Amino acid sequence: MAEQYARWDPSVKIISLRFSNVMLPQEYETFEGWQNDPKARYWNCWGYIGQFFLYSFVRLALGRRRCFRSLLLTTTTSQTQEMVDRQWPCP
Repeated sequence: MAEQYARWDPSVKIISLRFSNVMLPQEYETFEGWQNDPKARYWNCWGYIGQFFLYSFVRLALGRRRCFRSLLLTTTTSQTQEMVDRQWPCP
């Protein structure tokens, strides 16, 4: 819908950003408590975005038509596949 509005008036600029699970530096110390419980953070596939990455992503996205960024950071010390297997074991 935003693209359609922008086509009607090329001077219109619409920016849409979606961030999931933004973590502050002081929250990093809580990660240790989640290591043995895959259910604790499975809702976001154990991923997060750090506060300082967020700032740089916003700066990078401004002025671009499309911009997609993803990080490989997770809240666990285990590999994501291991966490998936623990959370949703195959019969």
